[in-house]
Amino acid sequence: MEKEKSTAVHAAQHLCDLQEKLLERKAALFMGLKVKSILATQERPQVEVFKQSVHTFYEGCISYLQEWSSSFTDMKCFSWTLLEDPPGWDEVESSLRCVSSKLPNIHINETELFDEVTSVKTYTSDKIGLWDRDIKPADERWAEIFTHFKHQNVPFKNVAVICQFAMCLPGTNASVERIFSLMNNTWTNERNRLGLETLKALLITRVNFDGCSEFHARLVDNHSLLKKIHSNMKYA
Repeated sequence: MEKEKSTAVHAAQHLCDLQEKLLERKAALFMGLKVKSILATQERPQVEVFKQSVHTFYEGCISYLQEWSSSFTDMKCFSWTLLEDPPGWDEVESSLRCVSSKLPNIHINETELFDEVTSVKTYTSDKIGLWDRDIKPADERWAEIFTHFKHQNVPFKNVAVICQFAMCLPGTNASVERIFSLMNNTWTNERNRLGLETLKALLITRVNFDGCSEFHARLVDNHSLLKKIHSNMKYA
């Protein structure tokens, strides 16, 4: 779960999938063939004791997962944002209810949201197979959708609010620890006079760009930014 770009929605889904697998194994009292072959040579009382131990083991695992994943309960209704299937309104409505309760000051127009979800559903119906083949992560799928909608003047502001809420929550603290590590490597004793804004800019650049080539490509196409770099504005 500690992969890059893993969100709380991913974590909730992984935990739910793992819990379902364990429940299936518990119901079948799953044991490997090698274990079963060894049990076949044992006395019945010993076999029953071992089976009870296996059952207890599965019970303990499931109980631990249920307790550990309780903090992710609210995130299950956002699983549609992973775009593994075209979204349905019932799923989105559950997310809307959650966002409205967590962020009461954020207004989302339900009528507009329904139309936006319909547009997303139409666009994704032919895209999901291609995305799955290319193993395209959810954030890139949404970026493609919103870019297309922007060029085609298709509204998406309400569904974007829900997506931002779902994807801004990290699934683990690995990404935060990674940034602290980058900060320590950047803000060294030799560079202890770095200003906070400069440090922030360096970290944003290093975290959000895949190497210097991508950063360079973004720069050369941004003529207004290049103009500022070559002027005194970079010192402002």
